[in-house]
Amino acid sequence: MPPSGERPSREPQGTIAVVGATGAVGREVLAILAERGLAPERVRALASTRSAGLSLPFGASEVQVAPLRT
Repeated sequence: MPPSGERPSREPQGTIAVVGATGAVGREVLAILAERGLAPERVRALASTRSAGLSLPFGASEVQVAPLRT
């Protein structure tokens, strides 16, 4: 329980992975996460090895695409 008068944080902890981040749906998910104020450090953009290394817009910042290893 948090100290008196403080409300528990509603923001989930951890990292959110967006699989297929370079596709149309993946880019839309990234845009929604950025609009909701999620910190770019908490987002992992994953896609094929061909897309690895690309930078995608994330609000006023960018996220780097990492390869999805299956």
